Amino acid sequence: QPGDTAVLQGYFRGYDPRIGFTSGVIYCEDVVANEDNPIALTLDSIGRFSVKIPLDHPMSNNYCFDRIYHSFYIEPGDTLTIYADWEDLLQAYRFRDHHFEDFKSVCYMGASAKINADLNLAKKFISSQGNIRLFEMVKEVAPVDFMKLVEHETQRFLAVLDSISVIYYFSPQTIRLMKIDIANNMGEQFFEYLSTRKGMLQQDSANAILKMPVPDHYYDFLHRLMLDDEYRLIPDRSWVLINRFEYAKPFEQVYVRIGQEKFTNCVDYIRRFRELRDSVYTNYFGLKPSFLYDVIKIRELDFLMGQMNEEDMEPVLEIVLRDIQNPYLKLRGCELMKAYFQARKQPTCPLPEGKIAGYFRKIIEPYKGKVIFMDFWATSCGPCCAGIKAMKPLRESYKGKDVVFLFITDEGSSPLGAYNKVMADVEGEKLRLTRNDYNYLQELFQFSAIPYYVIINKKGEVVNQNYYRSGYRELFDRLLAE
Repeated sequence: QPGDTAVLQGYFRGYDPRIGFTSGVIYCEDVVANEDNPIALTLDSIGRFSVKIPLDHPMSNNYCFDRIYHSFYIEPGDTLTIYADWEDLLQAYRFRDHHFEDFKSVCYMGASAKINADLNLAKKFISSQGNIRLFEMVKEVAPVDFMKLVEHETQRFLAVLDSISVIYYFSPQTIRLMKIDIANNMGEQFFEYLSTRKGMLQQDSANAILKMPVPDHYYDFLHRLMLDDEYRLIPDRSWVLINRFEYAKPFEQVYVRIGQEKFTNCVDYIRRFRELRDSVYTNYFGLKPSFLYDVIKIRELDFLMGQMNEEDMEPVLEIVLRDIQNPYLKLRGCELMKAYFQARKQPTCPLPEGKIAGYFRKIIEPYKGKVIFMDFWATSCGPCCAGIKAMKPLRESYKGKDVVFLFITDEGSSPLGAYNKVMADVEGEKLRLTRNDYNYLQELFQFSAIPYYVIINKKGEVVNQNYYRSGYRELFDRLLAE
């Protein structure tokens, strides 16, 4: 139910703030809306934290402290309490494993304590089985042989799950969630193999394995992914599989085809778009209607809304929601579209009051009265570094004007040596924050993927770029003239 919440609280025995960080983060991915909703966790002096999480449906996720992740499961209305030993985190550091599963001392309290303990145990056993070394195999294993390897690995994981579920009396809910988790892993492997070999072929065009055609039945794995299970929204990496599926190569042809056709209005364009996508799903993939495909239809609204005006909202919703049966997805579709057009009427987005917004205002105080272009980036992010280089002409054209280019990163994702190398020839203001402070800005602006750009006007307000719907040069000129 939209609008529900849950509370996550915890305690790290043995925590000492002198370790170097006082906050963590939960990356709450709204899979249906395709939006990031990071929530910062603040540790007090003895290692306690508590946070309220907006939650429409049960969620399996991770909290992260200093790039060490630990999973949890929570339901709307729950208060989940997690007790852990600081020694477990230190063990994860020793193994250099950001997704370390063997937390020996962790325990849970609350209505979902049992399922948390079961999932923690199941993931530990499954992860101990190892995984396919995808990047090593792409150049060496033919598509047909790779398919057999992934199928064998999946059956091995399911066999392990069957065994431990009997030994440890796992609930049907735990087994169902783990089966989806295993199916997600299988789907990711199949999709990643295709995308990786495509990139490698450009670098090694003589490789005979990479030049082998993908068999027509390659996508048959989709039939084994439990696509119609509503639990698909729960696992923390469900968004990865959905993202890979919605941008699969057969679907790419829809954009090519529709770009070659002529339309007199956006409603006809969207109707045709939906017809072509549905045809690929049904005729090429050979799939039946499913909950996961309905989720993809709602996610596509983000693209479609950019092609339409508010008066088109009713006929477009009728087209998109026509075959969707799930009431939650129908409600979310209506809410997302209404919220989009309501927000598009506002030239600025208000900042919430509180400690985090106050911290941000101190950051921009030196640039009061100027337009600020903020670029959240990292040295480990290739598109970020490419974007910084590509925007050099834009920065140069506003040199001497009241436009500030502010580059913000954090110490963990941008080591000092690499940071200095990237920023050496970049003109502008630069901030390399502690991970603690960066967590708070992620929550404030609701992002996890980078590069991420935020524009502040001369009054210190966050600019709603959907309102202006223009390129950066035109937008800067308008904001300077205000």
